[in-house]
Amino acid sequence: TAGVVNLNPYLLKSCIRDNLDGTVTVRLFRSVERNRPREEANRTNAPADDMDLDGFVMDDDFAVEHVLEPVYVRVSKEIPRIGGADALSSGALWMQMIEKACAFVGRGDATGYRSLWYGEGGDFLERLLGVSPTRVGTNDALFENIRSARERRIIYNAGSKNTVDEKDGLNAGHAYTVMGAEVIAGERYVRLRNPYSTMSLQEEDGTVSRTGRMFDTSSDETYGQFYMKFEDFLEKFQTITYTDLSQL
Repeated sequence: TAGVVNLNPYLLKSCIRDNLDGTVTVRLFRSVERNRPREEANRTNAPADDMDLDGFVMDDDFAVEHVLEPVYVRVSKEIPRIGGADALSSGALWMQMIEKACAFVGRGDATGYRSLWYGEGGDFLERLLGVSPTRVGTNDALFENIRSARERRIIYNAGSKNTVDEKDGLNAGHAYTVMGAEVIAGERYVRLRNPYSTMSLQEEDGTVSRTGRMFDTSSDETYGQFYMKFEDFLEKFQTITYTDLSQL
């Protein structure tokens, strides 16, 4: 959602409706299986043993496709508390409403807030906006693509390797939002955001300092954002995806 706000916060208005009665309706998307006939030419030319006595194509002549369909979840504005604190995010009510709706729908075979603890940013945007992510490789062309992403209405997300640690200023195996890229004093930098704000303040000169505890979400003055040299970014992150929102 930080990437959506950075790109166009009005996109979020299409996801949430205040019912003015103490409830909010959140529109999400979910993947469903749908049967569709194969190409008409294939059906016409089907072998005789694929036809029943009345000349109709048998069931196996239908392909299964996965499509994204909207699902509308009505939730109250009450926020559950876990361990004496608001569940997951704190502060922004709209984010808490989205999380609450996602917890109700669940993921895979799990429901509830525990089903939201892990995942990749692009997968979440698919659930929120109905646009599937595309995985990209790590190469020099990526820098310019990230640099122009906002103008092209594209959001990048990245997952850190499990081998990184505190000396890298990163959380291991953790989802980050790629907020942009720029050249500073002749060096290429990527601007990232850590929603936990843990080890999040890395200056342009490479120095790293702690800025918060693990679950103090976005608690420091940087709002979880920091710079990292592009070469270090390629080395420390293993999964990078982009979500193209240019058609929304």
